[in-house]
Amino acid sequence: MRVNYAGSSHHKYSAEEACTAIYMAFCRLGGRVRQLVIDQDAVFISSETFGEVIKTRVFEDFCTEQDLSLFVCRKADPESKGPIENSVGFVKKNFLSARDITCIDDVWRSLPGWLERKNRRIHQATYCVPAVVFDTAEKQALSPLLPSVYDKTGGSLIDYEIKSMPYLTYKASKYSVPQSFAYSTVKYMVTGGKIHIFDENRKFICSHNLSEIKGSFNQLEEHKKAEGGNYYEVMETLRKKWNCYDFQHFMNGVKKENPRYIADQFRAIDRYLDEQAPTKAFVAMVMKECCEHYRYQFGQFRAVFEAMKSESAAKGVESAEYPHAGVEYKGMDVYTKAFQDRIVKAEVGPA
Repeated sequence: MRVNYAGSSHHKYSAEEACTAIYMAFCRLGGRVRQLVIDQDAVFISSETFGEVIKTRVFEDFCTEQDLSLFVCRKADPESKGPIENSVGFVKKNFLSARDITCIDDVWRSLPGWLERKNRRIHQATYCVPAVVFDTAEKQALSPLLPSVYDKTGGSLIDYEIKSMPYLTYKASKYSVPQSFAYSTVKYMVTGGKIHIFDENRKFICSHNLSEIKGSFNQLEEHKKAEGGNYYEVMETLRKKWNCYDFQHFMNGVKKENPRYIADQFRAIDRYLDEQAPTKAFVAMVMKECCEHYRYQFGQFRAVFEAMKSESAAKGVESAEYPHAGVEYKGMDVYTKAFQDRIVKAEVGPA
C-alpha cells in the first residue's frame, strides 16, 4: 500500500527539474523523508562501482540541503527496483492508457484529480484507504520541511534592497552580487550552509558559503572589477535608447564627476529610465536641464527628472481644467456690424 504522487513534463527531466519534483512531493506530503530510494537514473547518479555511488553535482547539493540519506537500487535487480517500476507502470497503465491525451496540458489538468481519487480508494490487498493510513499513522514519522532553492513558489525567499555597493548583508557578513544589481531588489534564501541569491523574477544569480567570521566580506571572483568598471557597453546601451543633443555632454559630466563609479552610475540611470518609461523628448529635456545646472550624479538626475515630471503633470492638469483659457468670445452683433460696414464700403466704391 502506498500514497501516490506523480509529476509530468513534455520533455525529459533535467537534474534541477527532478530535484524540484521531489521537493514538491515533500510539500504535498507535508514533510520530508529521512531516506530516499531511487533508481540509478543519470540525473541522480553519475556512476556506481561496487556500491561506491557518485551523485551528480545538483543532486548531491539537494541531498545535502535536505539532509537526505540514499538507498540506490542495484542495476537489473527486480527485487529492489520492483516497487519503483511498479509505481511507474501503475501511472502508465491506469492513467495514460485510459485517456485520449492530445497535449501536455491535458495531463496537467487531469493528473492531480486522478491521484487524489486513487489515494482515497480502498486498497485491494489491505482493505485500507492509503490516504487515511498515511494521515493517521505515517505522517508523524516525516521530518519537518526545510527551505530549498528548488521551491518554485518563492514563499521562503526574503527581499533585500541593494544600495550603491553590490552586496547584501546577512548576520553581519557581506556577500557580493554582480555589479549590474546595484540599486535594485534581490531575494535570498539560506539553506544547507549556503546563501542563495535570486533576482526579482526568482532567477538564480549566485551562491556563497556562509561565513563564520562576523564582518567578513565574501566576494566571488567573477564579481570583481577594475577601477571605474566596464562602462562602455552600458553607455552605448543608453545611447541607443536615449540619444539626444545633450547626451554626450551629460555622459562626459557623469564620467568626470564619478571617476570610480562610472559603470554604477550609468547602470543606475539606465535601470531608472527603464522603470519610468518616459518619452525620448522628455529625457532630452531632463539631460539639458542637468547639463545647464551641472547635475551629473544619479541622485541629482533622479531629482531633476521627478521635479520636471511633477511640473509637467501639474501643467497637464491645469490645461485640462481650463481648456479655453485666454480665448476671447464675441457676440454675433459684432460680426453683423462688420459685415454691414463692408457692404456699404463696396456700394460706395473708391472715390
